[in-house]
Amino acid sequence: MTVKKEYEDKYKDQIAGLVDKTQNSEFEYDPLKDVNYQSLASQYGRLGDKARENTLNDAATLTGGRASSYAVTAGQQAQNDYNQALTDKIPALSEAAYNKFATERNNNLNMIGVLQGLESADYGKFVDDRGYDYQLGRDVIQDQQWNKSFNQADQQWKKEFELSKSSFEWNKTVDRWNQTHTEKRDKVTDKQWEKMFKQSGSTGSRSSSGSSRGGYGGNSSGGNNSSYNGMQKTGDGYNGSGGEKIFDDKKLPQFSSANQAKMQKIVVGIGTQLSKLVGGKATPANQRKIIERTIANSSLTQAQANYVMSKFGYFEY
Repeated sequence: MTVKKEYEDKYKDQIAGLVDKTQNSEFEYDPLKDVNYQSLASQYGRLGDKARENTLNDAATLTGGRASSYAVTAGQQAQNDYNQALTDKIPALSEAAYNKFATERNNNLNMIGVLQGLESADYGKFVDDRGYDYQLGRDVIQDQQWNKSFNQADQQWKKEFELSKSSFEWNKTVDRWNQTHTEKRDKVTDKQWEKMFKQSGSTGSRSSSGSSRGGYGGNSSGGNNSSYNGMQKTGDGYNGSGGEKIFDDKKLPQFSSANQAKMQKIVVGIGTQLSKLVGGKATPANQRKIIERTIANSSLTQAQANYVMSKFGYFEY
């Protein structure tokens, strides 16, 4: 950004010269230096000489051509009359000279004012041009700053968009994996349930309980979870009909009283949710989803989760 910093005053010397001339000038009248006086002096000198000669000639005529003191005196008087007339002109000449001096002085003062006005206008234009040039430079800088900020923000937005897109794709991948995993787990669960159902049927409990996964899933003839009610009557870890123990508690990890109470509360809560499954909803897959979701939301250790799963006929979480 280029801005003219120095102001060049082109009227400075003229103004200074007129000010100096006006301040240092004083009126002094010298007739010998006055061209008007000199012109009159030359004119009156010729007239005086002529008047003196005429007077002498007139006197000589009266005296028959003889010179006389009277003629000389009369001739000198005639010349002096013109000299006096010239002297009488000096006040008028002095006044005329003063008027000229005053007029010239006033003209100088007026010219100083005119030049100062021109200088002020010129300086104002300089200030305006400088301000305009400066503003143009600032506009360029601000445009550059704005473009830099915009580009920075645009790059940041693109980065965040790419991250968001990557995150979205990752979430889709995770969802697909979870879905696949869930489907595989459901197949395993269904196989386990079929195996346990056959085992339960071999002991004569199939017709009375209709249980799934160690006592859950399926409907009794009354349309409720009789297997869950049977488990409540016979105790955790047993099937719902003949009282055969599916899991041996002695083989499970030992927990503190507080953890046992916590897990017992979770088991009861899961049982309550399972008891509400009726009709087509009472499938092994739905039952396992309820059990696993509850365990996932309960902040249990792996051993505690396996323990809770065992209460419902599953070997591990």
